[in-house]
Amino acid sequence: VTGGCLCGTSIIETHVFEEMPKTVDEVLSKLRIGAYDTSAYDTGSYAEAISINGITAYLSASSEIFDTKTVFEVTDKLGRLHRFKNTKELVQIQGAKEYAFRNAPSFISVLNTESNARDAYYETEA
Repeated sequence: VTGGCLCGTSIIETHVFEEMPKTVDEVLSKLRIGAYDTSAYDTGSYAEAISINGITAYLSASSEIFDTKTVFEVTDKLGRLHRFKNTKELVQIQGAKEYAFRNAPSFISVLNTESNARDAYYETEA
């Protein structure tokens, strides 16, 4: 690659909250990765919901702790429902751990019928 480098990378995934957040604003300001409605998963995948101060937390039934599988559900001041994974993802450059950036979102459809090579090109060349 002319004028650049081709570096190995790794994705580091960590949880953001170890306990129930205090406010809806805290959830909205710290979480960035969306989540599916937990009812879309197999029955028993998530434990019973915990709701406090306008925040609903769904803990993974396999761990029952606040980890990267936890889903938070909040409604913002405009009445919009948001679901977030309790996750922060960083892309780290191998061999240079001081260089890292937030894992960029993907906007390509997960349905094969809706995505094509043009969409992949536009997303990676943006």
